[in-house]
Amino acid sequence: MKLNKLFPLAAELFVLLSALVQFISTIGKEDLSQIWRIVYILLITMNIILILIIARKIYDFSKKIIPRKHKRKISNYLLDWIQSGHRIAIMSRDLSWVKDEIKEELIKKAKDGELIVFLPRSNSVSNELMSAGAEVKYYLYATENIHYTNNSIASRFIIARYEAHPILTTPIITRKYHKNDEYDSEEFPTKVSSDMVDIMRNTTHRTQPFDISDKDAIVESLLFWLSTGGRCFILSRDLSCASDERVKTCLIEKAERGELTIFMQKKNDIAINLFEHNADIRFYGTHDYIFKNRFIISHWGTIDSKIIIRSIHDNVHINHIYDSRHRIYEYAIEVAEFLNKAISPENHA
Repeated sequence: MKLNKLFPLAAELFVLLSALVQFISTIGKEDLSQIWRIVYILLITMNIILILIIARKIYDFSKKIIPRKHKRKISNYLLDWIQSGHRIAIMSRDLSWVKDEIKEELIKKAKDGELIVFLPRSNSVSNELMSAGAEVKYYLYATENIHYTNNSIASRFIIARYEAHPILTTPIITRKYHKNDEYDSEEFPTKVSSDMVDIMRNTTHRTQPFDISDKDAIVESLLFWLSTGGRCFILSRDLSCASDERVKTCLIEKAERGELTIFMQKKNDIAINLFEHNADIRFYGTHDYIFKNRFIISHWGTIDSKIIIRSIHDNVHINHIYDSRHRIYEYAIEVAEFLNKAISPENHA
């Protein structure tokens, strides 16, 4: 409820209280007939009911305006809102408010597949929620114009009951107060915010960001995509990722199962070793062309296939993950199919 709606409520309450006093004073007159006495009793009853309804609305509104120093009250308000609906969609700057009971509730929702989060960059809280199963989208990592995007989205909101009669709360923070405006499913801000979530879910791809110094986490993420079932296609320059023994072992196991196809610039010791374990390795360098892009296709040739493109930005290692909804997925699949037909297995040596 907006602040300008409070004043009409206060005015209505004042009028009702004045009328109540008038009714009570009138009903006490001795010359009042029995019929009119009954009428006034009914009017007093209705008046009291209306006063209670408006008082409740004013009380509910007062709970949404909280002094910023009352951190616990703010947390309780947000926790109540998160618990008010099944599926939750959050647009945030850094999730700095996600602590204690709120974090526990969001982790629970993440495990149940009921949490969607949008924020510009990753942090420890978002990583924890993603690990628990939340759908987390980092929109600064997922934009094609990443080098030109410096500012985060100004909107901050929480949608409860997302995709099922959604309700919206959005914070307005002043120097002294934390206030939340609430909107039901039929109000314009709710519809716009829901559309915004729908659009961003379908236009931004999934990303896995890691600090570039966290080598173990980067390797573990690579192992996850390589070890998934089915065939694996790799377009690489020199397969330097296989210098890690864990990655090399994983590739050997896939090669022995006949699930590994690699296109790389030229032969090296890693390629020779994998070839000895039955990997399908082909070299494109003989065609006087070097691919600038490198990618992995997991579950190659199935409806579950995904494209993983690795990049580095501002000391962040990012796995960009695309499924069949994205145009880049189509391009990568076409490149893989073209290479598979254009360069035959007999060309490796």
